[in-house]
Amino acid sequence: IIINNNSNNNNNQAHDTIQNMLNLHSVVDSNTIAAIVIATMAVVSFSINKKRSQSNIGKSKKNGDDDDNSNCDRDQLKSQLKSLLSKRNSSTAQEDVIAVIDKLVALNPPPKDCFKTDLFSGNFKIFGNAPFPGMIENDDDIARYTLGRMSFNIFQPNKLICTVKSAHNIVAADNGIIPSGDGSTFMYDLLIDITIQTTPNDGHNREINDSNGYGEIEAIMRTRGFCHPSKTVNNRLMVTFTGSSLRPKKNENQDKNKAVMLQTKWTREFENAYQKANQERSYMGWVMYYGLQWFMGLTYPTDNSGEDQTFQFEMKKPKTRHLDVLYLDEDMRIIRGFRGTVVVTERK
Repeated sequence: IIINNNSNNNNNQAHDTIQNMLNLHSVVDSNTIAAIVIATMAVVSFSINKKRSQSNIGKSKKNGDDDDNSNCDRDQLKSQLKSLLSKRNSSTAQEDVIAVIDKLVALNPPPKDCFKTDLFSGNFKIFGNAPFPGMIENDDDIARYTLGRMSFNIFQPNKLICTVKSAHNIVAADNGIIPSGDGSTFMYDLLIDITIQTTPNDGHNREINDSNGYGEIEAIMRTRGFCHPSKTVNNRLMVTFTGSSLRPKKNENQDKNKAVMLQTKWTREFENAYQKANQERSYMGWVMYYGLQWFMGLTYPTDNSGEDQTFQFEMKKPKTRHLDVLYLDEDMRIIRGFRGTVVVTERK
């Protein structure tokens, strides 16, 4: 009841209204008054809920717009990052690349305990050149290394030139081969597709180095490892590599003649390679040989590669290093190794 003090008529009307209400109270029983109160409360409650509903709808619409904008910004940043990596020879040490990565991480940081999500496992292709040290300089910036550089001088002949075609990181849930106990251990393998340049021929089997590219050997190097989450740092993985293998890359649909040629080239390059390496090993080379054997429990490959022509070594006392997951979504992952190297990968 609003009383306008500037109007006598209004004052009189207000007085009459109040008096009528008091008179009504004297003739209306308590049940009727209770019904009026309940009805009034219902109307007020309905009005409040309606306003809240309208407010929530507005907030929901606003949040939806924010999500759309966030996804749009994220896609633009990822496209920008890929473009920069292509121009920078896949180097993540450039300031403009680092700036884009920082924006991505700020916009969409990985969820807590990301190893528990479905996004964690998968086949991740390393963007551009593989992040190995000691790349052989060349005008075309092609990722070329010696076989020794790619394998700690373990695989022989260690001076063979290898071109890295692609590198993948395979992350999969522990299948029981790796004892974990808590189910939080994952396979963490590196699968590297390489082309080995064969050594100059001595005159025989000249067809091996013909114009069709038969002087190259396609091979697969697989480094086996596993990882588990750190107990102290969120989204930090403790990674342990336990060994590696090298084998010729065989295609089920490969021409029979090419398969025979591949076997011939492989045998020519790797036959008795480890016996020759032992004969040519220097004094310091033997110190390194036995040092790795003692320090890492290394089991060296031998010339007996078996029918599948696979050479492999094992580490019974492997060392564990850490890496941090900086970014993770449906199609991209960014990690930082214990030495600070940032690696961008795409989900295959």
